[in-house]
Amino acid sequence: MLRWTAVLAAAVAGLFFAWFFLVPQVHHWNAERAIGRFEAGGSQAAAEKLIKRLRAGVITAPQGQRILKLLLRPQVTTRSAYRVGEPAWICAELPFRLRFPDGRIMLRCGLEGADTLVKAANQRAYDELLTTPQFFVAHRAPPRPGVYDTTIRHKCTLTYRRWHLSLGARVRAWISRRIVGRRRVRVSHVARGPTYACTFGVPVEITVAAPDEAEPLALLSEATLDEAMRGAVTCGTSDRHGVYETPSGRRGYRQLTVVAVNEPPVATAFQLHLGLNDGPDVARPRAGAPQRIRYRAHSSGAFVVDVGRFGLETPGQYTGVLRLTADPNYAYEDPAIKTIWNGTLEFPVSFFVYDKPRLRAR
Repeated sequence: MLRWTAVLAAAVAGLFFAWFFLVPQVHHWNAERAIGRFEAGGSQAAAEKLIKRLRAGVITAPQGQRILKLLLRPQVTTRSAYRVGEPAWICAELPFRLRFPDGRIMLRCGLEGADTLVKAANQRAYDELLTTPQFFVAHRAPPRPGVYDTTIRHKCTLTYRRWHLSLGARVRAWISRRIVGRRRVRVSHVARGPTYACTFGVPVEITVAAPDEAEPLALLSEATLDEAMRGAVTCGTSDRHGVYETPSGRRGYRQLTVVAVNEPPVATAFQLHLGLNDGPDVARPRAGAPQRIRYRAHSSGAFVVDVGRFGLETPGQYTGVLRLTADPNYAYEDPAIKTIWNGTLEFPVSFFVYDKPRLRAR
């Protein structure tokens, strides 16, 4: 009897040792291998595997910090030299799309540098981060040529949530799935899961030069390219309505205009103008910036034209053309764009503007 008691005690001790010492060590080794593979060659699949380890909560805090730094480190694009006296733009974009199931990520990005540099910050709280480019103004108007050192600072906190079901809820969930065929289960309460945090900076060097020494933006236009661009940029109409404010009161409009861009061979940057059949061209209202469209080469998207930005106050039917003219200044704000199409497109448009009174509270 004593012998079997000793064997049982040894087995329990072995299980205790394995659970509290060996299992965490195995998780640690597996995480290190996953981090090493990502450092050797990052990919979308490798990024998703690292996120799964964060969600499982079986890695250490330093490992979680290293993983976040690897996932959130952006690809930074700058121009070889910016024109003195003009804004210097920096583009930062995530290389992979990051989705954190059951997680909430607080990400604060800011630009730091010399006293003459503009400090900007952007804070996002999402469970998914896209590869959409993020732009920073390193300098509103550099007063003199030179080299300016800046840093894109990131501060991140990732928090996971855990859903816990009581025994009764588990039984009801089993009955709902197996007998009733339902999949929705009421959650009894939510508990805080693992939390990871990191802070890091990405150094960026900005070179400012005289206008004739700065990196130029090329403008292209020739017969074959013009024909390709006319096929890549189209204009359609939606039956949806819109509402906007004017000095004369609230207005609504029907028939939204949508400009679609489908993988143009070169980058595009347009400023929108509205040419009315019985009136002058309208670029923008009395206040505010004009509407602009910008797409990189071989990218796609759709832009909904905001009729309210044209400042039309008189109700009635409007017909005319939507004119898209090349906008090199807007293209220059994206350092990844080196060449744009220097052409003009026109599309017929028609929409109806009407009075939109406010509803009175009863």
